[in-house]
Amino acid sequence: MLLNKIVKTPIYNIVKKTSLDHCPIISKNLKNNIYIKREDQQIVKSFKIRGAYQYISSLSQHDLNKGIIAASAGNHAQGVALSANKLNCKSTIVMPVVTPSIKWKSVKRYGSDIILYGDTFDEAYEFALQKSQQEDLTFVHPFDNIDIIAGQGTIGSEIINQFDFRNNKLDAIFIPVGGGGLISGIGYFIKTFYPKVKIIGVEPENANAMQESLKSENLVELDYVDTFADGVAVKKVGSKTFEYCKQYVDEIITCNTDEICTAIQNIFEETRIIAEPAGALSIAGVTKYIENTGYLNKNYITILSGANMNFARLRYIAERSIKDEYLFAVNIDEKPGSLQKLCNLLENNNITEFNYRYNRKDTGTIFIGILSDNKDNLKKILSDNYNMIDLSDNKLAKEHTRYQVCGNYSGEELIYSFEFPERQGALSNFLEKMSDISNNRWNITMFHYRSNGASVANVLCGLNVLPKDYILFSDFIQKLGYNCECVDKNEVVELFYNSKL
Repeated sequence: MLLNKIVKTPIYNIVKKTSLDHCPIISKNLKNNIYIKREDQQIVKSFKIRGAYQYISSLSQHDLNKGIIAASAGNHAQGVALSANKLNCKSTIVMPVVTPSIKWKSVKRYGSDIILYGDTFDEAYEFALQKSQQEDLTFVHPFDNIDIIAGQGTIGSEIINQFDFRNNKLDAIFIPVGGGGLISGIGYFIKTFYPKVKIIGVEPENANAMQESLKSENLVELDYVDTFADGVAVKKVGSKTFEYCKQYVDEIITCNTDEICTAIQNIFEETRIIAEPAGALSIAGVTKYIENTGYLNKNYITILSGANMNFARLRYIAERSIKDEYLFAVNIDEKPGSLQKLCNLLENNNITEFNYRYNRKDTGTIFIGILSDNKDNLKKILSDNYNMIDLSDNKLAKEHTRYQVCGNYSGEELIYSFEFPERQGALSNFLEKMSDISNNRWNITMFHYRSNGASVANVLCGLNVLPKDYILFSDFIQKLGYNCECVDKNEVVELFYNSKL
């Protein structure tokens, strides 16, 4: 049934057969032959138009006349809106309130009614589902539907026609995974004709619902998902896609934010295309896979699934994608000439940042970023001369400390990392709930916010809370409803924030 739907697809009334491009620069750097399937070439800059049109075009005239509804943070919304427009069907799209205006305005241009609801995709999804039942609208699921899977599977059909299987062996295809519709469709079609080609899924480290589900052999719902790669930020994969992945996916690997940002940079240097984080996942994945396995001269295809990038995110991505940059905390003597001594020691290296504030009588701590192609040698130089801590993999250091000049606080203090919804009123809500619960007894001792252009903002906050109020503070955290983490024991806090707890 699925094979027939893919082979006899009607989507090419609106969908473009995208190119499969060899990447000479990335291939040379990775010492393997790397190809990119360019779904950014679709009119909506994403593969999502394939599944949306396949499903909507399969509906009866009765269902089309009722109107359709969908929930999406961006790409699925554009695919549904354009498909509905093409088929003269009224459509409604529910998107989170925090959706950047560039995305919902793009959807509105195709003629859809837009409803902004909730802070997350899950809230928007539940609202859309409820509205579809109340108003008898046809719900267009983003991934867990046989026609949606078939539409995405047409990419596999195109790959078979584009790759030279007669003269070359295709070793693996790397596919970004959110709800699982894309990898289910491609995996099914490729394995049907070339069962020895590996199908490898790629997920963000903190949004790996498919990996966890396959590992446990049951559907797993994550308590939390990182929304940096918002196109794949799914707490729970589909029941249908899970079954397909159990049968046709060989492996799932995960990548962190820095690896994804570096992949975006590598894709730009190769193609001059700015991939969105989810779209760059497969390049991040193949890079990590090759580093871990050491394979050489293999043929790998990656899926560039989308390029709907919010422009405001580029600064954050550029900062996190700097190759061969390492971050250190270095203790120096608090006396004249100490900074000069450190700079002289590092004169053959490129210093990318240097943050310092006097805070002790005898020693001071420098936060320093250095570009080097030999990290081991750099660490040896520093450790031979100073007390040094490598912070290159410390998330708190990269997201907050590098932008702050820190000092001491002498009272009782809790330090928390929060995720604020990126919308008006988020800070007011935080302050009002804190005031109501604490009766104005707690003071904010530190607050650092820096936008990364995503739907949530990372905030580092210090709060003057006495131990007798810790139970009350836990109640505040629960009622606030923002994702958060106590970071008092993070080494960066001890070095630069001097937490007393």
